Amino acid sequence: MRSARMLDEMVDAQVATVPLLPEDVRPRAVEQLAQLVLLAQVYRRFAAGWIAQLDDRSGVRRATHRA
Repeated sequence: MRSARMLDEMVDAQVATVPLLPEDVRPRAVEQLAQLVLLAQVYRRFAAGWIAQLDDRSGVRRATHRA
C-alpha cells in the first residue's frame, strides 16, 4: 500500500501544474498522470490479495507501457 500512496502523492502534487503547462503538452501530461493512478490501483489490488502477482494480466504493463 505504501507504493500506491506514493503514487497518489505524486499525482496530487502534479495535477495542479497541468493548467500551467503549454496547451499542446497537457494531454500527454494528463495521460501520464492517469497511468500513475491506474498503477496505484493495481498495487492496491495486489496488496488486498485480489491478484496473486504483478504480471501482464494485472495491468502493470498496460499502466506503464506508454509512460
